[in-house]
Order: sequence, then structure tokens, then C-alpha cells
Amino acid sequence: MSLTKKDLDLIRQVIDDSMRDTNNPLKLELKADILDFKLEILKEIKALREEVAVTISYRDMIAKNEEDIKKLINIHPSFSHT
Repeated sequence: MSLTKKDLDLIRQVIDDSMRDTNNPLKLELKADILDFKLEILKEIKALREEVAVTISYRDMIAKNEEDIKKLINIHPSFSHT
């Protein structure tokens, strides 16, 4: 079950209210949690980018191999050297 707009607005309001109180000890903890969460997301994005780079590299290698195979088939259509 996903969150509704009303749920998200309520969450946003609670966070906004807690952030207004500068003496609130939860403020620093919340900021730290948010930063930790952002770091996790950034690490995942970095890992995904690395995976995409590897995938693109493999795709290029496969395309080159397919071209080479087509060239060989044109040279040797019957797959024999006779």
C-alpha cells in the first residue's frame, strides 16, 4: 500500500514542525538520519552507474563480435575451407 498525498503532507508537516524548534534534540538526529539516507542513495546511484558502464562495454563487445561473425560468414558462407 503506497502513501497518499494526505499521508505525505502530514509527514511533511510533522517534520516542518519539529525543525522549527531550534532547541529540539531530535532536529540534529533527524538531520543526521537524512544525511545518512542521502549517502545510501548516492552509493546506490554510483553502483548503478558502474553497472551501466560495464553493461555498455559488454554491449559494444557483443556488437563488434556480431559484425566480425557476419564478415566471416560473407567470406566463408558454407563454413568450410574447401
